[in-house]
Amino acid sequence: MKNRNAIIFAICLLLNIGGCSFVKTGPVENDIGKSNAVIVPQPRGYRDPLAEMERIHTELDKYRSVLDAPISIGNKAQERYFSYVEAVDQSMDDQQNIEDQLIKNGELELVPGQSYHFSLESFCVFGKSPRPVKGDGFRISEINGPAKNYLPFILENYSQKEIPQYEMQRLIWGLLSGLKFDQLSDRDKSILKLFYPDAEARFGNQAIIDVATRVFDEFIPDSIKSQVDYVRDLKSDFLKYQDNFQELESIMAPIESRSPIPLGWIKTEAGYYIKLTNEGSYTNISVEIYVPDDFAVKEDRSPQSLKQLVFAPWKYVALPGSGQRLAMSSKVIKYKGKKEEDLCAEIRSWKSKKCRELTVNDREKIIKISAPANFPRTRYVSPPDSTKPIEVETDCSHFTNEIYHRIGIDFPYVPTSLVRCLKYFKEVSTNEAKPGDLILYKGHIAIYTGNSHAVSATKTRGFATKSVNNEKFQSSIKIYPMDIFGKGRFIKWSCN
Repeated sequence: MKNRNAIIFAICLLLNIGGCSFVKTGPVENDIGKSNAVIVPQPRGYRDPLAEMERIHTELDKYRSVLDAPISIGNKAQERYFSYVEAVDQSMDDQQNIEDQLIKNGELELVPGQSYHFSLESFCVFGKSPRPVKGDGFRISEINGPAKNYLPFILENYSQKEIPQYEMQRLIWGLLSGLKFDQLSDRDKSILKLFYPDAEARFGNQAIIDVATRVFDEFIPDSIKSQVDYVRDLKSDFLKYQDNFQELESIMAPIESRSPIPLGWIKTEAGYYIKLTNEGSYTNISVEIYVPDDFAVKEDRSPQSLKQLVFAPWKYVALPGSGQRLAMSSKVIKYKGKKEEDLCAEIRSWKSKKCRELTVNDREKIIKISAPANFPRTRYVSPPDSTKPIEVETDCSHFTNEIYHRIGIDFPYVPTSLVRCLKYFKEVSTNEAKPGDLILYKGHIAIYTGNSHAVSATKTRGFATKSVNNEKFQSSIKIYPMDIFGKGRFIKWSCN
């Protein structure tokens, strides 16, 4: 093949035509039997976040009747209900964060001690092999072969494009079959140009190559001629059915009736654990990840500001025990968890019997009693045990609520997402904000301490959830730059 490319390149030079430096299209060549993955039991620290979400919803169902009574301070059943709503909100925010990171950066930052579970859109990359069946497990390996020249870039940026998955799959099958730009359909040409604006030059022109090959056919060795014929045969099925996706799909990814081949967890060369499972179609794949809490992040990423451990799905192909390989995109399939109904109306109806404004002394007390030094052993738990004080365990919303209660400002506990519904909190500008006011972020709430800083309960990159007896434990209560969670909205307590 190298001889043939050299001959064609020479032909291009002689004829002074373009297309000589085009990207080499062709297949993924990963061998199922040559994965270096180490199969291991489920990591002891892994806690399936989606299973936890289901558990929380089960608990929520037990408390729904508490909303039959008016919202009130001290109603423990209502507080417990809202605590579970907060936990659901946080879980949904975590899933959204995964999606946001993969869309924006193409990769997911992995935090030591944290568990992940999400689904990605995937694509068949080994034409004419039977598609996986539900329950199949996969090893993981970086994409090899000619496809490495173009496929990872497409998979990384696919989530940012408004392209139906079946159309993306059709184009990928075409490129895997070795097609050049001029052989693609008009639709596939336009899709490819969304990723590579210079696709016409980058992916070459088969017509030119065919002319050159015919002209110099007598100079090409017989062994190379046989390879050319073989490639042409591979392309023929795709070219025949590229306008009929159902027929093309039945050829490229035929259905096989068999029992699944489970695999379980594997330890990656990077040191984290991953479990890949087929969900019943070649179009999506379940991804579970766990990073040991004692994981030492390597210092070899560049630039230096990006030293964190990351998972970049578009680099890899998932290898089953048998049959079709799947390449993963950076596009997350939205988690369809149950979202709680909007409770704003009930919360807005609550009235304070003894409302008073915050004084300067109140604000000083808020800053003093919320200081991290007062909470050296506070774990982050969502939802926290209602029988335990915030010195033992808490989350962000329970912490701010309790701090206000301790200085004599009483309002019923509500989840972070619903604090805005309490009519006694009014939004103020950054210039108007004072120490003791609250800052509302997406999925987080904190107390403004002044000087562009805030204090609140945080997960502290996973370490605040550990036992206080663990040597890696870090208290949940932290002071940090107020923009570390993004742009927040200031709200102040006001009786007017």
